[in-house]
Amino acid sequence: MSKALTKEEISLNAHVEELRERMRMLQSDRTANIDILEANKTANKDEIKRLRGENKDFRHKLAQLQRVRRPSLVMLWLCQFPHEGAHDYDTH
Repeated sequence: MSKALTKEEISLNAHVEELRERMRMLQSDRTANIDILEANKTANKDEIKRLRGENKDFRHKLAQLQRVRRPSLVMLWLCQFPHEGAHDYDTH
C-alpha cells in the first residue's frame, strides 16, 4: 500500500530537488572555471617561455653590441690622448 504524500513532504521534496539542481549547476560552473584557469595557466607558461627567450636574445645582442663598441670607444679615446713618448718618434 502506498502512502499519500502530505503537502509538507511534497514541498520538502521540491526543495531538495531544487537544491540538487543548484548543486549540479554550481559543479558545472566550477568545472568550467577550472578549465578556464587551466587554459590561462598554459597560456601564461607559454608567454613566460616566449618572453624568456626574447630576453635571452636581447641580452645576447646587447653583449655583442658592447663587445663591438668597446674597442672602437677605446680607440677613439686613445686617439684623443696620444702617448707622451709619441712625439719622440716624429721625424719633422
